[in-house]
Amino acid sequence: MPDYELLHLRSQISTLRDSAKIALADEIEKPDLKKAEDFKDTGPNYIGVRGWLLLLVIYLMAIIPVGMIEMSVEEFLLWRGSWPIPAAGLFFVLTDIVSSFVLAGAAFYVGFRLWKIKPGAIQATRNYLKALVVYAVFVVVLFALLGRAPERWDLLGMLGIFRAMGNIPFAIVVYVYLNRSKRVATTYGHLN
Repeated sequence: MPDYELLHLRSQISTLRDSAKIALADEIEKPDLKKAEDFKDTGPNYIGVRGWLLLLVIYLMAIIPVGMIEMSVEEFLLWRGSWPIPAAGLFFVLTDIVSSFVLAGAAFYVGFRLWKIKPGAIQATRNYLKALVVYAVFVVVLFALLGRAPERWDLLGMLGIFRAMGNIPFAIVVYVYLNRSKRVATTYGHLN
């Protein structure tokens, strides 16, 4: 049994009353209870943060935050170079930059919860993925409402749209993975 399962079991047992602990000990000592050696290995061990799940955690904790912060800095430098910028454009850029920082922090947070196998980690990740899709739609709608702007502003707006729209396929693939993966089900199933 992995360490984190033993720790989880220990925390559950510590909440039992003394009479319940005695009853549990009596049940474990029954002769008809199968020994661990009697159970056959049913295949690969799907418990733990490994494989595709580990790749997702690394992506959420490192690649997304660094990428979003880098793109926000690049967007800010482009924005600074296009001064004066229309008020609507300024609103778009600031909203996009603030949203990117919030989403970068949220990506790190859900990645950390997945890594530490915390209760509710899968639901938090699903909510994060939904927020990514809402963000992408928001950026496209906001840019469409602003209409045409100066040439450099078009480049800036298209950069934000391109970045936001790339989140939709990622969110769909990861959402499907979280719902169908055996590793996710066995690692987090008892917590959600």
